Amino acid sequence: MPKALKRAAIVLSLLLLYCLLGFLILPRVALHVANQQLTRYTTQPAQIDKISLNPFTFEVELKGFRIGSPEHPVLAAKRLYADLELNSLWRREAHLARLELEEPVVDVTLEKDGTLNLTELFKTPESSDPQDKPTANATEPPFPLTIDALVLQRAQVHYRDQQLKQPVEVSFNPIDLTLENIGTRTENPGRYSLNAQAGQDGALTSEGTLHLVPFTLNGSLELKEAALAPWWTYVSEALPLSLDKGRLNGHAQYHLETGNTFQLQLSKTSLSLDEFSSKAVNATPQIHLNHLAIADATLDLTKRQIHLGKLETRNLEAWVSRDRDGQLDWAKLFTFPEQPEALPDTPNWQISIGKTDLQGGRLHLKDLAASAPVDLDIKDINLALSNLDLAGQMPTTVNLNAQVGLHGQLEVSGELTLNPVTARLHIVNNDIDLRLAQAYIAPYIRLEVRSGMLASDINLSLHDTAPLALSVTGQAQLTQLHTLDTQRQRDFLRWQTLTLKGISYEHGQRLAIDDITLLRPYARLIINEDLTTNFRQLLIPQPKDEAPDDTTPLTLHIGGIHVVNGSANFADYSLTPSFITAIQELNGQIGTLDTKASDPAEISLTGKVDRFAPVNIKGRLNPLDPLNKLNVTAAFRHVELTTLTPYSGKFAGYAIRKGRLDLDLNYRIDNSKLDAQNHLVLDQLELGERIDSPDAVDLPVRLAVALLKDSHGRIDLTLPVAGNLNDPNFSVAPIIWQTMRNVIARAVQSPFKMLAGLAGRAETDLNEIPFEAASVNLTGEARQSLDTLAQALKRRPQLQLDVEGRSAVEIDGPSLSAQRLEREFQTQYYNLLQRRGGKVPADATQLAVPEDMRPALLEGIYRTRLKQQPPAEWTHLSDTERQQRLSAAILDSWKTSDLLLRRLAQARAQNIKQYLVEKTGLEEGRIYLIDVNTSQQGNNGRIAAQLHLGSS
Repeated sequence: MPKALKRAAIVLSLLLLYCLLGFLILPRVALHVANQQLTRYTTQPAQIDKISLNPFTFEVELKGFRIGSPEHPVLAAKRLYADLELNSLWRREAHLARLELEEPVVDVTLEKDGTLNLTELFKTPESSDPQDKPTANATEPPFPLTIDALVLQRAQVHYRDQQLKQPVEVSFNPIDLTLENIGTRTENPGRYSLNAQAGQDGALTSEGTLHLVPFTLNGSLELKEAALAPWWTYVSEALPLSLDKGRLNGHAQYHLETGNTFQLQLSKTSLSLDEFSSKAVNATPQIHLNHLAIADATLDLTKRQIHLGKLETRNLEAWVSRDRDGQLDWAKLFTFPEQPEALPDTPNWQISIGKTDLQGGRLHLKDLAASAPVDLDIKDINLALSNLDLAGQMPTTVNLNAQVGLHGQLEVSGELTLNPVTARLHIVNNDIDLRLAQAYIAPYIRLEVRSGMLASDINLSLHDTAPLALSVTGQAQLTQLHTLDTQRQRDFLRWQTLTLKGISYEHGQRLAIDDITLLRPYARLIINEDLTTNFRQLLIPQPKDEAPDDTTPLTLHIGGIHVVNGSANFADYSLTPSFITAIQELNGQIGTLDTKASDPAEISLTGKVDRFAPVNIKGRLNPLDPLNKLNVTAAFRHVELTTLTPYSGKFAGYAIRKGRLDLDLNYRIDNSKLDAQNHLVLDQLELGERIDSPDAVDLPVRLAVALLKDSHGRIDLTLPVAGNLNDPNFSVAPIIWQTMRNVIARAVQSPFKMLAGLAGRAETDLNEIPFEAASVNLTGEARQSLDTLAQALKRRPQLQLDVEGRSAVEIDGPSLSAQRLEREFQTQYYNLLQRRGGKVPADATQLAVPEDMRPALLEGIYRTRLKQQPPAEWTHLSDTERQQRLSAAILDSWKTSDLLLRRLAQARAQNIKQYLVEKTGLEEGRIYLIDVNTSQQGNNGRIAAQLHLGSS
């Protein structure tokens, strides 16, 4: 056989043998060895169905690879194809022209104990010698590998996490991955393309470049319609929120590097969250939004920086509640375990947002910590923020508008800085419902806010928070305020409008208001049966705060207070009957009030009591320190006295049937020293029925009224009050009442001196009219007193005069008996002349009895008067001595005669009345002659008739 043919045969035989080995024998041996090794080193059934080898092209193909059961494999692939380049032999590297993995399946499971199922698939050989374990060498070069193309087709990844209370299970199918021109030694980056589908739960696509050493990725990511529900269990483990729905879309450019330091940067990132809705674990709605979008966001993990170019939300709706323990439910949601402190060189996270735009937001607030649940809806929230830096010192521009409750409107604009926290904001609100405050004031006062709206336009400046440095300027208005006393179910305080202009507030230091205007204010003040007030009853006692109050008092400045058409009701139920009155049409102003200024404020107020009685109040006072300086005058005109019946019944014991009051008050206080003048004019006062009262004065009130009332039916009184207001025993009201009581007492105790004072003779007591002994003639002094009395009585037309005639034995007896004896001489002599036929006058008192006739007449008078004969022993007496004895006996009988004394007293009283009627012109009907008195004692040889006063 020729050598060439022999050589060809040898080559052909070797070639056939190579083919036999490469195509048939080696694949079968490799399949047997591979399955044998899989069985040896895997913990679950493992199998490769077929291995194919092309010895000429160095192509290897594996089919039917599986670890795990056929129904639920852990790792599997339908086909694995590798094309090894021949140049790998001289390039000393594994050079794969193509690597394909078709329909791989990976089942990743985290068990409840935290182990990963993939780590449990292979049996790791045990070594007794720790030195036998391979050690990693950081400087050892990586395995030389170059892959021109790596293709992953229709891959499936099943992920389960059973560590959680509710296991997470997600499937990605199909996953397509393409890698081009990658290697462990190449300097040029390779390219990759990834497309992962999760069925209805979304899709992820990415493409870019990569280096294997160091591992570096640069590219883009796009997330489409990713459902949050499959992954929400991880959120719910940290936040007790359940997810109803929500899908996420996003796009980002990224850079990932795992060299000496792990680096991750995101740029041109955009995210959108649509139809997101979650609930609390108790099925209470927590948050819902239609759309949230983030645009132009960046992340640098190394520098710990996050920047969102723009953040937008549409129709964000959130539910926030405060529990009974005072803690916000959202604060409970975000309660995380304490994190270890960052390393000293670790920078803080820097988070900033270029623009924030929230439109159509709605916030549902519920407060369960108040005395009653409070619900408040804030809707149509539109919020725009610019340059928000959560850690920086640059100001953020804020613009906010929203509807608060049913009618309230809120607008906020300005700048806000978070580190340190400062703010300069312009806040405008309208029609904020004050009924929201009801649950917060209820523990302190028994008052119901029936209505009320707040409007304000203020500028707020926050300079610091520790300590709080806050200032507010602007104006505010409270309208339609209506409060109800919940104990009596009656109005307590209300107004149509309260306007505060020129507000300037410095926290803890100063409050200034240029002007306060009250339009149609109303208040109700009640004194209860136990003398407490309705205001005191409204206050709910609070536990005393034992902590000392070392804060500096707030200085207050009010430029002026204006009252327009105000009114008030006052009731005193401690009286019987109850006293009720009202003041209407109250208008006026109070001047500047300042806690630092000592000058009092001007005050000028006008109004009407019970609609018709005008009131005028003027003067100067400092309501913040009234005991220092005050000078106020108040004038009340035509006040109907019938409304004061409860007071007159309590203190005077009589109702008032008719009358009006004019009252002028002038109160002056200088350094706590009070000097007050109270001028009262009671017009046409008429007392009514008697009222039993333990506090009534024990005085003849009707007489006092008659004494004090002038000819025009007016009572004019001046009641001065003075004292030291710092004296705890000094009280104005009791002193005024005591002064009036003293006036009444003096009037009824010394009425004639009071009448004398009306006629200008205050020191004269007119209640006694003196007479000489046994005389009925008025002396000059008596006539002068009666003239004075008549003059005064004409000025007091309701007074009546009672005249009591008087006589006394000691004073009048001797003269009266002598007069009687003389008249008896005249009578007897008159009768004698008549019997003789002589001429006689018309009246016996005109006769002069001759001396020579007297002894005989005396004998007859003795026998007639004493009805007896003279004693026999008088016969031996001389004529003169006998006449003396006869005269003495007769005088003694008449000296104690009650009849003569009574007639004398009556004559005296009659002469007094006659003089008053005929000489002074006093009405006869006002003078009464009362029964005489004959038992009085005289004085200085004279006896006086007694005068008494009464009232009609």
